[in-house]
Amino acid sequence: MRTVAGTPRLWAALCTALLAATLLVAVGPVAPASASANEIYNLVNAERKKQGLPLLTRNSALDKVAQDWTAAMVRNNRMEHNPRLTSQVPSGWRYLGENVGYAGSASQLQQAWMNSSGHRRNILDKDYNSIGIGFVVVGRQVWGTQVFAQYPGVKAPSGSLPAVLPRLAGADRYATAAQVALNAYPDGAGTVYVATGTTFPDALGGGPAAAQLGGPVLLVGTTLPTATRDALQRLKPQRIVVLGRGGAVSSSVEASLRRLAPSVTRQAGDDRYQTAARVATAAFPNGADTVYVATGRDFPDALGGGPAAAKADGPMLLVDTGVPAATRDALQKLGPRRIVILGSTGVVTGKVESDLRRYAGSVSRQAGANRYATAARVALASHPRGADTVYVATGTTFADALGGGPAAARAGAPLLLVNGGVPAETRQAIQQLKPRRIVVLGGTGVVSRDVEYELRKLVP
Repeated sequence: MRTVAGTPRLWAALCTALLAATLLVAVGPVAPASASANEIYNLVNAERKKQGLPLLTRNSALDKVAQDWTAAMVRNNRMEHNPRLTSQVPSGWRYLGENVGYAGSASQLQQAWMNSSGHRRNILDKDYNSIGIGFVVVGRQVWGTQVFAQYPGVKAPSGSLPAVLPRLAGADRYATAAQVALNAYPDGAGTVYVATGTTFPDALGGGPAAAQLGGPVLLVGTTLPTATRDALQRLKPQRIVVLGRGGAVSSSVEASLRRLAPSVTRQAGDDRYQTAARVATAAFPNGADTVYVATGRDFPDALGGGPAAAKADGPMLLVDTGVPAATRDALQKLGPRRIVILGSTGVVTGKVESDLRRYAGSVSRQAGANRYATAARVALASHPRGADTVYVATGTTFADALGGGPAAARAGAPLLLVNGGVPAETRQAIQQLKPRRIVVLGGTGVVSRDVEYELRKLVP
């Protein structure tokens, strides 16, 4: 649909195949798909760039109109144009257009739009300078709306693509972990680790172990979240490894998981230290040349250390104010030549460092003045020649980075941390790593658009 100066006219903008299938869609679990919206934005501007057209500017008000209409189509299980579009978008527009549809993925929907003359005309219309995008995931399908407009005075984004960074995000921490896992393992995974999403200790050691076995980490709550269930159905693992005791992942959740894989085992100990030890020795039965060690009392240092440990083909063990017996036993079994301590003496004391020297010929420490500086030093140490891709997550909470660690490891990428801005240490690390691509983990509520914009300026 395209509207010129207030007069609407139809452009055959609905793909016949998509429209014909509309009534066959069973409306299932619904979640906004910010990652899909970002992907589409990049794809749209890539197509415009090929044609020598100005890039479109993302408009948050148009985003909301598009997202609300997509949600309405899903609720009604009916694909149609928004009859109130002209009254819902901000005033002042001269040209207005809309694409709607659904497909198996955002990229498939974009391709369907490009294969339809009406859709394609909207995407490549030289009169437009603004775009809003809304996407909703329904089971295994993605529904989407694009709203195009021309507003006076809007300038095209400057610089090279991408106009936004790839963002892997869902409606909550469980959906985000699911999106991350499916993005990293589009063809499925033989083994999937599952941990509670309400606390961090069990998953800290699980990240490097999952990476070692070529699988992701998914999160559960007191029940099995729909997003996690859907991800498992798509990943089709032969084996699920549950991390932690019944107080962390209940027996009822375990029973639900047993319906989704032939084998479900649990790796747990009496506490977080023993759990990490059992996870490490199970994933590395033949030992490990390098072992990373972090405090088990907090999460930030271990988050950035997970991908680094995986890159070194090593596990993650946890310590307290001393070296727990379970950690000592695991070190004796693993027989490392090298131990890397994560964090300053404020989190892993000098006494602990001295005790660790009994278990390896080399013990080094990677630490900074704060969690952001520590993650930066870990990233630079593990990627001395730079990195093509860098993953970025908030350092103020743990959930998004738990699932992001194995994905970053699979991509050969380090994990850096941000807060309400881009810390100087993170910025400097990105400048030294010189990535061509930055992947943001989590929605705009944890990594804001402003932070994303600052990160984008660091991509060559």
